[in-house]
Amino acid sequence: MTIKILALSGSSRRGSYNQRVLDVSARGAFEAGADVKTIRLTDFKLPLYDADEETEHGSPNGAQALQELVAQHDALLIATPEYNGGYTALLKNAIDWISRPRPDGSPGTALFAGKVAALVSASPGQLGGLRSQTGMRTVLEKLGMLVIPESFALSVAHEAFTENGGMKDANAEKLLLANPAGGRGRGAGTHGVAPEIDTKRLGDHFARPFFQVQARVPEFIRRMKWNESARPPCLCSIFMKAVNFSHFIRPQ
Repeated sequence: MTIKILALSGSSRRGSYNQRVLDVSARGAFEAGADVKTIRLTDFKLPLYDADEETEHGSPNGAQALQELVAQHDALLIATPEYNGGYTALLKNAIDWISRPRPDGSPGTALFAGKVAALVSASPGQLGGLRSQTGMRTVLEKLGMLVIPESFALSVAHEAFTENGGMKDANAEKLLLANPAGGRGRGAGTHGVAPEIDTKRLGDHFARPFFQVQARVPEFIRRMKWNESARPPCLCSIFMKAVNFSHFIRPQ
């Protein structure tokens, strides 16, 4: 089964640093074997969430389109810019609308529950947008998502990219890409391709309530064996293993 990942950025600026780091991350997920769809939130017309507006006119078309996209994908790859120490209004507003009831009456929150999310960010500052990741992690976990403990925060982002969108620092790029050389490493030897899940390690945890299983996800991720030990696994490889793992515990 091919893993389907929806990639999005909380920035509305064309050519933003967060969009660039998202593009590199999306390439890493693609190289690890995923089917990745990248979207821009500015392409979806979403008013600021207003309960009265929703009651009178229903969910806007942009929100319904985003709900359908989330429903069609196994995981979210999110670039979360940092504005004044937090995530952006654009990103939070989109998540709020997606979480609202769908036209058929089913809960929008169910679209998130049990799915995996990975967070990346970029900033000219020294923390690389890390504080926005902290806030966004809280939001996504409240919705029942499994946010992998590993993330990527790119500092001094205004000096980090080449003209063609790559990263100047090869070591930083290795943290995101399964195949830093730039090839389409979708075969044997690539981190994260067809990862094996040791179901015996899960044991009696299948029978536990979902919130208890969710709390132990980082531990299980760290226990999983990697096919290659030449270097530490990159973010996309951990992401792919976590998505595979989530299928065992996702609420039905």
